[in-house]
Amino acid sequence: MRRRAQQASFVLAWTAGLILAALLIPGARPRDALAQQQGIQVVGATNTAPLGLTHGCNMLIIQTQSGTPVAAIAALVAPAAALQSIWRYNNAQGLYQVGYFADPGAPVTFSTTGTGKLGTATETYLLCVNQAAEILPI
Repeated sequence: MRRRAQQASFVLAWTAGLILAALLIPGARPRDALAQQQGIQVVGATNTAPLGLTHGCNMLIIQTQSGTPVAAIAALVAPAAALQSIWRYNNAQGLYQVGYFADPGAPVTFSTTGTGKLGTATETYLLCVNQAAEILPI
């Protein structure tokens, strides 16, 4: 199990290391409509004070309705081009799983948030960005 964790850590570091810098894209984020429908909450951020993300992978605690598309979480990141991947750790399997890649053709291991009590899910995610960015919950 330790070897799997080491391999997952290597893959995560390797992926973050290969990410190329993207241009800052000004203007509106059309994907926000999906996030607004989902009622996503990010610990440490408010509707008026976004949470800053630094270059690399940032660990965040996010609460959503059970089964929320990971794309809705991705829609909260600005600039959108900064987000490269979203990961979570599967404790039962002892490995990281990826739910989002900037390349829409890349394979993912999950596409929705988990389930929790009363229809909500509170989970820890790693959001990996290639430049400074921010996340603003709806």
